[in-house]
This record gives sequence, structure tokens and C-alpha cells, in this order.
Amino acid sequence: MKIAPSKARGAPPRPLAARARSFDPTAPLSLAFVLLLATLVLLPMFWLVVTSFRDDAGRITLDHYWQFFTDASFLKPLFTTLWTSATVGALCVAVAAPMGWLVARTDLPAKRLLRILILASFVTPPFLGAFAWVLLGGPNAGLINQWYYGLFGLKAFEAAPLLNIFSAGGMVFVMILYTFPYVFTFVAKRPRYWACLRGEPRSM
Repeated sequence: MKIAPSKARGAPPRPLAARARSFDPTAPLSLAFVLLLATLVLLPMFWLVVTSFRDDAGRITLDHYWQFFTDASFLKPLFTTLWTSATVGALCVAVAAPMGWLVARTDLPAKRLLRILILASFVTPPFLGAFAWVLLGGPNAGLINQWYYGLFGLKAFEAAPLLNIFSAGGMVFVMILYTFPYVFTFVAKRPRYWACLRGEPRSM
């Protein structure tokens, strides 16, 4: 005697009200924003890459890249950018990583206040900070240099400024102030990681 295979019964259809409740109204809006972002960002980047391989007549060429990597007027800004990025990154890690570890793993005095002051830069608009440092560290009219000239009886346009925010060092200094909190937060928010590193040698 053969037993007829039973027919698999699917799940009962969900009521219309339940399906309406499970519908996420933000999904179409999120998709629309993604498409808008792709149109505003990816499309211009695509055409930028395409036109970089074409000359004025529309022919395919590599002359633009050859000029970029051989012309001194392009190489100097490139090396300046690389030097600035490397310097800012190295100094941020050298200063922010130990401070983040001290705040996360020690009983540093006033560490709560220190954390608040460092994280306050996240809510400070970058243009506001840049404008403030121009007012403070301008080589001739900056408040810090004006105080320095008046204290020692110097003239603004003859003596060297105490702080020149428009120099390479001033630029690195300001960029460190605004990238410092990212490294600090990355290190200070991982107490379990530091505890794991501290306990690892004991298990070996």
C-alpha cells in the first residue's frame, strides 16, 4: 500500500491590516534620497573620469595625466597635500591615542571635563573655527600677535609674528585641532579592547 504524499500547505495569507502595519513608509523615501545622492555625486564623478581621457577634439588621450605627473605646478600642490596629510595624521595619533587611553583606563583628574571639551569640537562648525583662528593668529592683525607686539614694543609689519596661522605649521596646527577628536574617540570608546590587551600577556 502506497501512502500518498501530503500536500505542503503554505502559511495562511496575512490580513491586509497586518501587512499595512508592517509596511515601512521611510523605505521609498530612503531609496529616493539614495538615487538623488547617486545622481548628484556619482554622475559628475563618472563624467569627470570620462572627460579626463579626452582632448578638446574628443579623442582618447593620456596627455592630461602626463601633464599632471610631470608639470611642477601640479606636483608641488600634490606633495604639499601628501605632506600635510601625513603630518596631521601622525601628530594626531601621537597625541590623541595616549590621551584617549588615559581617559579610558586611568583615574585621570577631570577626565569627564576633558572628554566634554574635546568632543565639543564635533558640534562646532569648521568655518567658525577657521574664522576664529584667523582673528587670533593672523600674522599682522591677529589678537595674539597684537598682544605680542605690544608686550615687547615691536612693529607689526617689521617683526616676525609669534603665530602665523597662514603658514604650513599654522595650517597643520588648526587641522590637528579638528581631527584630534576622531582619534581620541576611537581610542577612548574601546575600554574592552584595552582590557583584552592588558589581560592577554597573563594568559600566555
